[in-house]
Amino acid sequence: MVATEITKMRKKQFLVVNVLFILSMVIFFLILNGLAITFPQVFMASGVFLLLQSFYELSKRDSTSSLFPFFTRIERYEQKKLGSEWKIKKRTSLGWNFFLSGIMFLQAFWTRKSNGEFVIEPQILLVLCLVFILIINGSLYFHIRRVDNWDNPRDLKRFTRKFNILGIAVGLIIALVLVSLLVFYIVTTT
Repeated sequence: MVATEITKMRKKQFLVVNVLFILSMVIFFLILNGLAITFPQVFMASGVFLLLQSFYELSKRDSTSSLFPFFTRIERYEQKKLGSEWKIKKRTSLGWNFFLSGIMFLQAFWTRKSNGEFVIEPQILLVLCLVFILIINGSLYFHIRRVDNWDNPRDLKRFTRKFNILGIAVGLIIALVLVSLLVFYIVTTT
C-alpha cells in the first residue's frame, strides 16, 4: 500500500470509529431516558453485548472479515504488517472481551437487589463521553503510529504486550482521576 492510501484509510478509520461511538452513546442516552432501567439490567446488557461480541470474534478465527467492509481492509493491512503479532493481538483482545463480560455479569449479580433506576446526570455523561473519545482516539493514534511507522517486523515484536501494559497503566491513572473528580463533584454538590 502507498503511504497516501494508508493515510487516507487511517483518517477514514478515525472518522468511522468516532461516528460509531457517538451514535452508540446517543442510543444509550435515549434508552436511559426512555426506559426505566435498573443497574443490574445495564450491567447484564453490557455483559451480554460483550459476550456476543467475543463469540463473534471467536467464530471468525483468523479471518479479517468485519461487519463493516471498510474495516476488513484495515484488518488485512495490519495482519500483513504485524505478522504473527496480529494473532497475539486478536487473542488478547478476545481475552479482554471475555474478562470484561465476566466483570459485567459479576456487577449484575452484586447489584441484583438494587431497584433504583440507572440515572446519570447529563453533565457526568458528557464528561464520560469526552473522556472515552479521548481514550479511543489516543489509543488508536498510538496503535496506528506504531504499526504504520515501522517496517521491520522485529520492531513490532511483543507489540501487543507492551501496548497492553501501557494501556493498563494509563487506564488506572484515568480511573483514579475520574473517581477523584466524581468524589469532588459529589462533595461539592451535596
